[in-house]
Amino acid sequence: MIRRVVVTGLGIISPVGNNTEEAWSSLLAGQSGIGSLSTISYPSFPAKAAGEVKNFNPRDYHIKPKSLKLMNRTIQFAIAASGLAMTDAGICEETYPPENAGLALGVDGVQYSTEEFLLACYESTGKDLKIYVSPESPYADISIHTRDPGLSVHPLWSLSVLANMSLCHISIQQQLQGPNLAFSSIDASGAHAIGEAFRSIQYGESDLYLAGGSYALNTMTFMSLSALGLLSDKNETDPVFDACNKGLLLGEGAVVMVLEEKEAAKKRGARIYAEINGYASSYGSSSFVDLSLQTPDASGLANCIQQSLTDASLSPAAIDFINADGRPGIQGRSPEIAALESVFGENAGSIPVSTAKSLTGHMLPATGAFDAASTVLSIYHDLIPPAGRQPDNEVLSRLHLVTRQPLATPVHYAVSNTFGISGEHTSLVFTKHES
Repeated sequence: MIRRVVVTGLGIISPVGNNTEEAWSSLLAGQSGIGSLSTISYPSFPAKAAGEVKNFNPRDYHIKPKSLKLMNRTIQFAIAASGLAMTDAGICEETYPPENAGLALGVDGVQYSTEEFLLACYESTGKDLKIYVSPESPYADISIHTRDPGLSVHPLWSLSVLANMSLCHISIQQQLQGPNLAFSSIDASGAHAIGEAFRSIQYGESDLYLAGGSYALNTMTFMSLSALGLLSDKNETDPVFDACNKGLLLGEGAVVMVLEEKEAAKKRGARIYAEINGYASSYGSSSFVDLSLQTPDASGLANCIQQSLTDASLSPAAIDFINADGRPGIQGRSPEIAALESVFGENAGSIPVSTAKSLTGHMLPATGAFDAASTVLSIYHDLIPPAGRQPDNEVLSRLHLVTRQPLATPVHYAVSNTFGISGEHTSLVFTKHES
């Protein structure tokens, strides 16, 4: 028997607030969390701004000072959001047997900085970075100081940068001994984690899951995305879907949901934000990064949305709200708009659409979880936040984009789309809980 799954807790650490109430208020007010970079500052980086988490102190979230030696900022965000979600859901150690409580988290596959990577290379090559440089290399004559005893990697460094370490720390702190799943699919990671946790509960592998994503800005990400030409050099984001957008602004944070089997949640009297009843994950065109494409392919995005609706046994006409990914695609052409028109047909221009990307930046592994959380809050409050700055008239003529003011409207069925830079896409369908 396929079981039903509900959302009973939310934990948010983000550029627009470090708890659910702060983040939701900022979204409704259209208050941006993007500003000049402070945690990372290199003049050579094209990006000068990002959505940084502000006023974050890990000790405010019951993280022991000794444990901080083994935690990078991504891990700290993840633990904080997990604790907030468990408290919000009213979960205690006695609520579920530990072996029946799982964890699924979207994480960055690379959690070390360029500086740390340099030190690791320095030591692993016998503290002489030139021993593997060919004499014919243009770098062969560059002077490199070697064998400096002051340059070394911390002995516990590897325990702070492995992709699964967030899950290890959360599982220990929250007594989660059930399924333990890490996803590293860039933007789609957090939504993948939520979707697979949903599946696991549906089929009886666990009754409770913490699911979401976490990411902290680091220099390695900036370097790799800069090399692809995907980072914006502006100090604020362009309007969503905007044809003038020349790149992304990054964000950071962590978002974690508590998912429970519906009857178990009702039995313990839990507050239910929404029900999750549809999920799809697919690979489509990597048109967000392939600059050689003249016509971005929308078929992979459309297939993902349609599969999630089919999974939820809903027709496109039933949807009241679309939480869009919102990026423009390459060279100003948005495959997402084409995908929405493909799936929703003539209704695509009448269904309210919004996204938080212009306020938070692209939070990479955390972004799909943030998308999902804001969708759940829209359903719970029957209120859709504005998408930020006004886009061009072509976008407004094709979509019912919510701008400037929140839209108060009944939201019974909503889709949350998160489309990956490299073509890994997710769609989640949430519905209003009827008591």
